[in-house]
Amino acid sequence: MRKHLGFVSKSALVFTLPAFMVLETNGVWVWLTSVLIIGILYAILSRHRKEVRAVVDKVERMPDGTYLVTWGYLNPTSEPVRVQHGESCLLVHSGTALLLSKDIPIHFAAGRHRNVIQTVVKEDTRIEWIIGKQHTSAQPRETTPRFQMNT
Repeated sequence: MRKHLGFVSKSALVFTLPAFMVLETNGVWVWLTSVLIIGILYAILSRHRKEVRAVVDKVERMPDGTYLVTWGYLNPTSEPVRVQHGESCLLVHSGTALLLSKDIPIHFAAGRHRNVIQTVVKEDTRIEWIIGKQHTSAQPRETTPRFQMNT
């Protein structure tokens, strides 16, 4: 049975109010410590979240000496991810590249997706697809007609 708060002493308040509403030294320190621990855990876990990354699916040498590079992506989360324009872009560090696809995607469905975009590059080209903070690059080696893939 709860008494009216206007007629109750402090000792009675301890028993009628929930524990988090009573300001006692020990309770405040427990509450502050738990908030601090939760904040630290959130910061650690949010840093290690899984992000979408590009994948070089296939590299074909064309008869004219150029290479057709087919790109895909991997979204390890169980939900679709959308990035802002400019957070998904192709960066050509050296050489020449031609984008055959209509545009570079900013919506990424969950799972592994192949043949998303295609580029034609010369042998001396170093190209990189950046999605958020993930960088995937392709660059031909002079000793082999294959591209070296760095993720």
